[in-house]
Amino acid sequence: MRFGLESCANAFNGSMTQVIEKALLRLMAATDLPRPKVLSGDSPTAVLADIVSAAWHEEDAIRLIRLGYMAPRLLTEGDRFIFDTFVGATRYFPNGQKGGELSFLGEDDVFAGVVGLSKDYLDHVEKFDLAKCIEHLPSMRENLLFLYENSAIDLDKTTDWFN
Repeated sequence: MRFGLESCANAFNGSMTQVIEKALLRLMAATDLPRPKVLSGDSPTAVLADIVSAAWHEEDAIRLIRLGYMAPRLLTEGDRFIFDTFVGATRYFPNGQKGGELSFLGEDDVFAGVVGLSKDYLDHVEKFDLAKCIEHLPSMRENLLFLYENSAIDLDKTTDWFN
């Protein structure tokens, strides 16, 4: 494979990275997924490139939530569990059993500024306290990784979790 990649790079007078990026963009443009309810359009499918473009945000927590609504199968198992926690399907107690439950719902529109949304997307999307999501995401990932690696949590089951 490396020889083929080097040959392509030489043929196009570019780098191997540029060849990989071009191939990835072509693949994303040719991959159809079921159209998310939040995206406008008449077709029952949307290309992966459009979904990725609509989900993209510099902030990891916002990107995770957007992708969770549009194409949850593109999330890792751990990120799907965190998405479920953000939307309230799984309860989160950041201070263990001594502290109270933490809700990530609020008044912020996670899709603010995204072009090409359906007119009724707000019917399908919760509003969040994005500052809280951003603040807690790193520790949630660390704790989830610890619990998952030590088999203390089954990501296929919705459950309450304590930090």
